[in-house]
Amino acid sequence: MPFLLATALVAGVEKTPEAALLEYFGEKPARKPVYIKKEDVAGLEKKTGKKLESRLFTFYYSPRKKGYAVFLTHRVRTKDETIAVFLRSDGTIDQIELISFFEPEEYMPPARWLKQFSGKTGDELEGINAMTGATLTSNAILNSVRYITEIFRYGIVNRRKP
Repeated sequence: MPFLLATALVAGVEKTPEAALLEYFGEKPARKPVYIKKEDVAGLEKKTGKKLESRLFTFYYSPRKKGYAVFLTHRVRTKDETIAVFLRSDGTIDQIELISFFEPEEYMPPARWLKQFSGKTGDELEGINAMTGATLTSNAILNSVRYITEIFRYGIVNRRKP
């Protein structure tokens, strides 16, 4: 246990994904692998304006809370950051949490900035204000959240297996 604590303090880990899931859902959610089909990639890329970095995502679902979660890791400047995006069953963003951040602390998104996403859908993300002095961080988070909301809107998360 002391090793994990030391790693968390040095490496920029805010909390583990397991802890974030348990805190949000109050139970261990079910894993739901989501694979983006080739025919969906072009539409997603057109809507988001960015190349899809991965076609495989792991969503977590809780029938009791009727919500979803997904963890996204992306490069900010030269180092990675991981966020958890918690969605309501209709695809509205409930909250976003910072899981890990390895860039300098001055570029870290504050909780109040992340709260701007709460209650928004993918169409409403244009109204998110950038962070002064941390444009790369805010753009990286915004782009990742945009992908997830579009994947959800396409119905890919709830698609029945062929």
